[in-house]
This record gives sequence, C-alpha cells and structure tokens, in this order.
Amino acid sequence: SLINVSAPTVDGVIVGDSHSGAGGYAQFGEIHQSGATDQHQATMGIQVHELGHLIFGLPDLYDTDGSSDGIGRWGVMSGGSWGRSSSDTYSGETAVLPCAWTKYNRGWVAGNDGDGMESLTAAGDNSATSSNTVFRASTHNIPDEYFLVENRRPVGYDRGLERWYGTTFGGLAIFHIDDGQASNSNDNQRLVDVEEADGDSDNPLDKTDLWSPSTATLFNDSSVPNSDQYDSSPSDVSISNISPSATVTTADFSTADFQ
Repeated sequence: SLINVSAPTVDGVIVGDSHSGAGGYAQFGEIHQSGATDQHQATMGIQVHELGHLIFGLPDLYDTDGSSDGIGRWGVMSGGSWGRSSSDTYSGETAVLPCAWTKYNRGWVAGNDGDGMESLTAAGDNSATSSNTVFRASTHNIPDEYFLVENRRPVGYDRGLERWYGTTFGGLAIFHIDDGQASNSNDNQRLVDVEEADGDSDNPLDKTDLWSPSTATLFNDSSVPNSDQYDSSPSDVSISNISPSATVTTADFSTADFQ
C-alpha cells in the first residue's frame, strides 16, 4: 500500500511525506462541492489541518475511531477546521485556532506554570503573545499529565466558532493533557481532553464547556468535573475565581508546586 512506500524525492525535495512533519508537500482540490448547485472555491480549513500533519507532525485531535468528538470544535486539528464566522459564506473559511496543547507542543506558547492570580488574554486577540494566552497547571507526581488553560472568545480566527456557538460565547478552556497517549481514541484517557464546565461530558461539545461565572468558576479535586489524575488520585490542581469572559480574563491558580 501507499503507506508502506517511501515518499519520492524530486529535485532534492521530499514530496508528500505523509504525516511525518518532514516538510513534505500536499495537494488540495481547488473546488468544494457537496450538492448539485453549491460548487465553490475551496476553503482553507482542510489545508490548514492537513499541513498541520505534514509540516509540524501534529496528530488528529478528533477521535479517530469515531466513538466521541475528541476535543470537538476547539481546535483546527479537530472539528475546528470547518469553522465559519457569522460573516462567512462557507464552512472552512475561518478555521478555528489551534488549541492550547497544539501551540504548547510546538513551542508557539510558553505555557508558564500558573501561580496565584493570572491574566489570560483571548487566544485570537491582537494583543495575544506567546506568554499571556496559555498557562499550565502541573499535577502532583506524573510529568506527562497536566492541565492547560486558555481564554477563548469570538475574536480573530476563533470567530470560526460562531458557526456553532454564535457571537456571545466566551470563557476559559481547560484541557487535561496526557502526553503518554498518542491520540484521542481512548475515551477514558485521551491525549487532549476538554474538561467541560457544564459537567455534561456530552457529544458534541458545546459553548458551556468554557469556564466562566455563567457556567462554573471552580475546578479542583472535588468539582464536577474534577482535577484528579487519570489514576483517580488527587492532582492538587485548583483553578478558581474565574472572572467573566473578556479580552483579558483572570483566574487563581494553585498546584502542588505552588502551595
């Protein structure tokens, strides 16, 4: 099969090295069409998603076995590749931003450990930097397992989320990370899991997954969902006093390292 054949090299350039992050090339169709009369120029979401594989070696963050949504629409490496702002015509015109883990994994954000009150700038805002959008909360004793927190609201490329959530969503997204996993196919222990503020653990994921005064403002060992590690032991992570959704949202961080 094709997956067992090495990618060809043409004029010293590797062409189409699948999912390797080796700088291969990809080919995309110029036209999208799903019905008899809706032919249109291809939107960019698929291209961004697939180049995430080819250039950066990023994994899919949807559930590849189809049993769940993975991280749902909260990142371009999942359903967010089909984002559409309220002013767009076609899905995929405004691909949603990469989620906190994707950016942290690639070194695009620092992911500094949260300590006390932290201010988180909305991921898509013009004032976002590598140090003010994503904060990490380390667990008690498992290096591969930790939480990443970021501020999501309809600004910049996150306007692509308006397709599903309208123009008024916002809050902190809390992701449970286990770098010991290779994908999101294990529903009980994903590589990247959304800690849903509404406690529903539902599919598809929705805007009430975000943490704010309108959903929930305390995430710790006894909240629902809780901050326990996957082995059910307490992580000693607490994220509390989450302020209303805004360009800059604040929250108090407490972890085993900073108690």
